[in-house]
Amino acid sequence: MLTAPEHIFVVAGRTVAQTFHLQSATLRVRLLDAAGQPVAAVPIELRDAAGKGRQQLPPTDADGWTSGEIEPEPFRAAVLPRRLQDQQAMQEFWRANAGNPDALATVRIALGEVQAVAGATKEFELRLPAGW
Repeated sequence: MLTAPEHIFVVAGRTVAQTFHLQSATLRVRLLDAAGQPVAAVPIELRDAAGKGRQQLPPTDADGWTSGEIEPEPFRAAVLPRRLQDQQAMQEFWRANAGNPDALATVRIALGEVQAVAGATKEFELRLPAGW
């Protein structure tokens, strides 16, 4: 999802036209474990400066790489712990934390900051902590 600085107002019964200005960049991330080995099948969440989840990169491939088109602004990269990478474990986690709208905030693991450059591809290497 990319956002634009413009807003649109729709009026019932009228035709509306609006031009949106979007900027995007390609972000490539390689996820490594604490020993420097690639980690596969882990999606990476990107959160903005306010802490709001803005985008999730696809799960990493066998060499630890993933990529996505993002806005050229700073994001904090985070992942869920290994134990919550499993669908069934996630379902149990949500059942145990019913009523908590941001239960994942208590378990999310921050990996560092990333920022891509408009119109370009930028690569980052992120490391998981030992015992993630």
